[in-house]
Amino acid sequence: MAHEPRRRGFAYATLQGHPESGEERFVLDHDIDGDIRFTVTAVSRPASQLARLGGPISRAVQGRMTQRYLAALDRL
Repeated sequence: MAHEPRRRGFAYATLQGHPESGEERFVLDHDIDGDIRFTVTAVSRPASQLARLGGPISRAVQGRMTQRYLAALDRL
């Protein structure tokens, strides 16, 4: 992800062979009026039969990770 003067971020994707196929992106925007916005975007899909069978568990783990991101930001 390219950096812009008022925006910074990065993204990563799962490696081949991972049970899930997906990407996660983190972007920090600093608006001209001084507001700061942090956006996390995640997309994924099962990439193996095991991941398909564990769908509800995978979604619960993803939800838990999102809560951890938010809790870390709240501490700031």
